Amino acid sequence: MRSFGSWLSAPLSCFPHWFALWYLKAVLVTMERHCMSTRLFVSHSWSYSERYIAMVNLLNNRPYFTFSNYSVPETKAFGPMAAHKMKDELRGQINPVHCVIIIGGMWANHSDWIKFEMDYAKSINKPILGVRPRGAQMMPLAVSNASNMVVNWTADSIVAGIRTIT
Repeated sequence: MRSFGSWLSAPLSCFPHWFALWYLKAVLVTMERHCMSTRLFVSHSWSYSERYIAMVNLLNNRPYFTFSNYSVPETKAFGPMAAHKMKDELRGQINPVHCVIIIGGMWANHSDWIKFEMDYAKSINKPILGVRPRGAQMMPLAVSNASNMVVNWTADSIVAGIRTIT
């Protein structure tokens, strides 16, 4: 029987076939996770977009994390529309994403729309990441309850949270 140390210097042909396949799959999954763009929806309001912009900038500047933003920014805001049309637009933005991000501090001003976004995300089994605003100790209970995970406002915490729940 070979010692563990001798396996480390052995050519790949010496490894059992199942181990080589398992190892290759593990490497590919890791590469895919780090190279693939994660599709995100960040809940926000066009009239209070500073936290949204800060969140997008935070994620854009995080090394080894790429994402596609499915949220519609203020610069591309829709014109006035009926509530049912706005819900259709939000559904279209949430459907293709891997994760929905809810910034906790937005709850007080926009609870009806955020509740709709959270309820819809849950109804189609999309994970929700709650993010505590900078310096906040508390999160709105509705956001905490709907979230798969709640993290602090740091790039590392947010990215780790996204990777954990997706």
